[in-house]
Amino acid sequence: MLLVRIEALQRQSQHSGGRVGLTARIGIGRGAGLGEGRAMQTAIILVYVALLLGGGWMGFRKAGSRVSLITSAVAAVILLATLALPAGVAGIVRHVVFGLLLAAFIVRLAKTRKFMPSGLLVLLTGVAWLLVALS
Repeated sequence: MLLVRIEALQRQSQHSGGRVGLTARIGIGRGAGLGEGRAMQTAIILVYVALLLGGGWMGFRKAGSRVSLITSAVAAVILLATLALPAGVAGIVRHVVFGLLLAAFIVRLAKTRKFMPSGLLVLLTGVAWLLVALS
């Protein structure tokens, strides 16, 4: 189960004349002690999933492509499911999903030779994959 943890941190600055300020830190993960890398991966995946679902919906609305809609929904569900998996397993599943999506978008770009939407999807998927792998 995914948990959201919010902490209020008190900071006292030497320059603030002894006033106390509050800072909020939000962590998304499977419990206490969430590292920044896992939170960054979660944020990247959530943004990518939103873009992926939006793109699938647009492909369906504009071109009637049920394949785009179904593929984006399946990939989104799998990526969201990785948020609840142990880090090692989640990493492997994410690499497989990003790799398959990237390959599909590259094949489509090679066929159509049009930047929109395939070229943009290649860039977004590659950047998301790189950011998740590096965080």
